[in-house]
Amino acid sequence: MSSQHMTVDKAFADLKQKTGIPHKLALSGSPGYGTDTTYAAAHEYGVEDCVRFTGFVSDKSLSELYAGADLFALLVRSADGVVRDAIANRR
Repeated sequence: MSSQHMTVDKAFADLKQKTGIPHKLALSGSPGYGTDTTYAAAHEYGVEDCVRFTGFVSDKSLSELYAGADLFALLVRSADGVVRDAIANRR
């Protein structure tokens, strides 16, 4: 988990630096192993003010996150219905 989020944090930081996009990054999921490393990576790459760590979110809140997203990335091995839900809630 931590290395995936570090990669996402770095990719987001690189994108912001190169393009100046106004976007923010939302990382959702219950805190667990590697969470501290993920927070540290956001700080290390200078994007901590642009990253929102939501923690666990309800299905309703998750639908709202999907609907408001311009980009969706899934950092798990098994997607189950997550991708289907994200597509169903797109704008």
